[in-house]
Amino acid sequence: DCHVKTAAKPDATAIDRANAHGELGKLLMAAQLPDAATTEMNAAQALNPSDYRWPYYLAHLARSGGDLPKAADAFQRVLQLKPDDMDSLVWLGDVSLASGKVDVAEDAFAHALRLDPNSVSAKYGAGRTALAKGEHAKAVEYLEEVLRLNPKATAAHYPLSQAYGALGDTTKSAEHLRLRRDARIAPRDTLMVELDSLLQS
Repeated sequence: DCHVKTAAKPDATAIDRANAHGELGKLLMAAQLPDAATTEMNAAQALNPSDYRWPYYLAHLARSGGDLPKAADAFQRVLQLKPDDMDSLVWLGDVSLASGKVDVAEDAFAHALRLDPNSVSAKYGAGRTALAKGEHAKAVEYLEEVLRLNPKATAAHYPLSQAYGALGDTTKSAEHLRLRRDARIAPRDTLMVELDSLLQS
């Protein structure tokens, strides 16, 4: 494999070797071999700690493996290197909310919405965060906006049903409960889309 050869070449620079490990890690991720992929991404990050791609992939490996605190740490590392990375802000909010770190989630989604006020995934996160904080009217506002921006974002119906229920509007609560579907609302994830194209090529 050319990536392994590059990583082993004595005259290869640290960045060349980092890229070789990272590219091999991407192939292993695409092939759904998370342990081997993590080893390669860690090697890439150690060789070139200023490249935001390696902690980003490590964050997703941790997230899909269920290690949410480790995923949050890795997304925060990405944001140290690239403070306005929309995907990382939304994912940091998502894993923080799932870990019960509501304040971290709120800050991450708020930052994302300052960068893109019409981000459906950031509004969805902000709505679920408001719901977790018991701010039901605010949750309704965010989640209704999600459905206005993208009527196909059917995952918003369930938290919207909960928020309306908490506000005492049983009619709207029942209506949104009936409309709910399990659909993923996630950021664009440009780097993760690359992985899908790797296997196809």
